[in-house]
Amino acid sequence: MVLGFGKKKSKVLKASSSAAAGPSTPVSNPLPERGSSRPVNGGAQDPQEDASIPPTRFKYGAEISKAVVDIAGLPVNVFGLDELTPAPARASAPPPPPVCVVIHMHGRGGSADTEEKIARQLYDRISRDKAAYRSQENAGLVATSSVQRDHLVVTFDARNHGQRTTNPTGQKAWKQGNTRHAMDLYGMIVGDARDASFIVDFLASYIFPQDDRTVVEWVITGKSLGGHATWHVLADDARIKIGVPFIGMPDYSRLLASRTRTSFVTNGPPYVPASLKALVEKIDPARTAYDSFDPRRNPFWGKKICVLSGANDKLVHWDWNEDFLKALVVGEPTGSRGEMPGLKIHRRPGVGHEVTEEMVEEAGEWIWSRLSAHAGLDPHNARPRNTASALPYLLSISIGTTTIISLNRLRLAFGIVIFCILILHFNPIHHTRQLYIMGKQVDLNELKNHKSEDSAWVVVEGKVYDVTGFLDDHPGGKKILLKNCGKDATEAFWTYHGEKILEKVAKEYEIGEFKDSAKL
Repeated sequence: MVLGFGKKKSKVLKASSSAAAGPSTPVSNPLPERGSSRPVNGGAQDPQEDASIPPTRFKYGAEISKAVVDIAGLPVNVFGLDELTPAPARASAPPPPPVCVVIHMHGRGGSADTEEKIARQLYDRISRDKAAYRSQENAGLVATSSVQRDHLVVTFDARNHGQRTTNPTGQKAWKQGNTRHAMDLYGMIVGDARDASFIVDFLASYIFPQDDRTVVEWVITGKSLGGHATWHVLADDARIKIGVPFIGMPDYSRLLASRTRTSFVTNGPPYVPASLKALVEKIDPARTAYDSFDPRRNPFWGKKICVLSGANDKLVHWDWNEDFLKALVVGEPTGSRGEMPGLKIHRRPGVGHEVTEEMVEEAGEWIWSRLSAHAGLDPHNARPRNTASALPYLLSISIGTTTIISLNRLRLAFGIVIFCILILHFNPIHHTRQLYIMGKQVDLNELKNHKSEDSAWVVVEGKVYDVTGFLDDHPGGKKILLKNCGKDATEAFWTYHGEKILEKVAKEYEIGEFKDSAKL
């Protein structure tokens, strides 16, 4: 049994009457509750649910319960409280499953209500993935596990948005008459991030005052303004390990440099004061050690991030993100190409500054896969992940069918397996590297001849590595790797990398030893 779907029996703390209206939905009187898509257990549910928006408005998760909880003056929408696994009646019974909370932040000019469809679709997609896993488990396609997780989705109005609007002009840009756009935008970004951490601080105590449940995982997502804030949350809050920035960016300086130019205002006072630039330099995600392999310095280390952007986005241009994303490090690379399993970057063709249904589906699938991995499950272990792992699978299929196929077909199946092995182990890259004899002595004069894109050699700890085929895949970018080629790069290597890189990745590129190491 994986991840419960039952109703929550116990009541949560009653919200104040002012919060019952919910973010962005002014309501003067309390409203009747809206039913859930699951059978109700335990009668009425507090806080009161916002029934001002008909369920039929939403394509996904229309019947998911929605409660409004006032957290010390900050109203938040909580989706899925009614759908939590019922708490056991007996004190001796096992406790209910722990809870994962997904916080979604809306875009500039929007509100929690205008992006409710995203929140409901995220909840619905995670539920569908959980149900699919449970079906696979029941069918014996995946390992049976006692691990369970419930989940909730939370939204709130950003500062100066929705019910929190104090200055409508502050939502606008320079071209729309807001001379303080640089300060207003960054203030809302940073405020969003801090409000998200505030929710992490207090939400559990408000919705589970009896301590009958525990929140064990926090996820952050955001669109545009909320996407920018998502990067801040991932950089600043160690409790939030999983994030999906939609059409957002981590480098505010790049955004300002471009937008001041296209808006025909100076990138300086009074539009961009020096004090604002100093703040950005101090706290912006792009000013962190995001490219470091030292977990003590890199705030993104261990985070699971799915970046979803539009290739045709004219408001948040892809090239504002590109340098950061190419250098971003979230963990030790694996495989010969240096891939990081905790980082996914998808630049969707034909998509502008928008969040499509397909992007939300992809985000929900990413969140579920990361949550299930943290819970000790593997939602994909019923099928091979790559060609290398598929070989034993293909071989078992070939052998398994030998009793019913002809000898000619057996030869064909065997030939296919052999062909796959040849492709994997004797590809041009491996063949080229085999031309070098392991233990080859490389002197300084020879090393200096290999510092271009055509032939790039580097020395680390007295070993010579041919990294020509790795230049385009280097997580820190091609330029910094080329800068250290043709010489001893030991000191530079240990500044950004750990010992595992030498063991898992660099070893494949080793071609010999540097015999003049004492002279360098």
